[in-house]
Amino acid sequence: MTDIHPQDIIKASSLNILLQKRLSAALAEAASATDQLKASNMEFFELRERLAYSATERAYLKAAVEGLDEQVRFRHLTHRIDELNNE
Repeated sequence: MTDIHPQDIIKASSLNILLQKRLSAALAEAASATDQLKASNMEFFELRERLAYSATERAYLKAAVEGLDEQVRFRHLTHRIDELNNE
């Protein structure tokens, strides 16, 4: 049988305390990283939603501008036809 010396108990206890502190720090870091990841994911989804809305809005505005351009061309053409008919 081996004898257990008081110094060995103190060393083991100190090591245990050190490991517990490191474990607690690692758990806190993991929790913080998880929170940051969740926040980052939420921000990503918000940005993706804004991008989708912007793309839809852009398509709508582009169609509206093209429609207005067509109206202007038609009016100009009608005006020009009237001018030619009156000559």
